[in-house]
Amino acid sequence: MRGKPALMASLILILMAELVVLLLLTYGSLGHRILNFLALVSLTIKKYPPDKLNDVRLR
Repeated sequence: MRGKPALMASLILILMAELVVLLLLTYGSLGHRILNFLALVSLTIKKYPPDKLNDVRLR
């Protein structure tokens, strides 16, 4: 029973973070910029997995 308050606190924090993200996404251009940035990051990670990046750095 000792871990319950911490679990509730973490859940509340996660929900608040999600609300903030949703607010940012609904406010037009900033949300689009964030989405574009996330898409770019995910694309670059798909194109260049960490092991390939390490190979490039080592050369």
